[in-house]
Amino acid sequence: MAWINVTVDYVDTLGGFLKRAAKRVEDSPPLLLEHIGKRLAYRFKRNIRDSKTASGERFPALRRPRPRGHNPSMRPLVDSGKLFEAITYRLISADTVEAGEDTFYGIFQNRGTRVIPPRAFISLDPDTDLPPQMFYNFAAYQFSDNLYPSAFLAGDEAIKI
Repeated sequence: MAWINVTVDYVDTLGGFLKRAAKRVEDSPPLLLEHIGKRLAYRFKRNIRDSKTASGERFPALRRPRPRGHNPSMRPLVDSGKLFEAITYRLISADTVEAGEDTFYGIFQNRGTRVIPPRAFISLDPDTDLPPQMFYNFAAYQFSDNLYPSAFLAGDEAIKI
């Protein structure tokens, strides 16, 4: 029988890999923030499309059908598409990104009023949508030698209503 003995120095091998990966992540905070912003905007648009909060609770139904000339869909937050299209993100500083919508009425739909029931489309699932999970996802991708495909940064699928 012939045997070859192979010894791997895990500390040097893994240590070098982790140092290179950490350097790549350290050198790309704008990419990380962009990734987080796009993922948040994606989540909020998906909430509207699916008529559910991030935790899976269905939005309260419309009390009555929309008037003629409006979208006949019974999805509560899908009428003209303006709210959906207003969802975006922006980099605030070197270490801060915010995501939300820029309509005057979005807050009323999201939080509710005396007349409008709350439909929390600006909501996150703590198991998958919080920045630490997004960071781990981004960092894992950074550790590989792949480039940044736009589909990765934008989300799993294009959101359409």
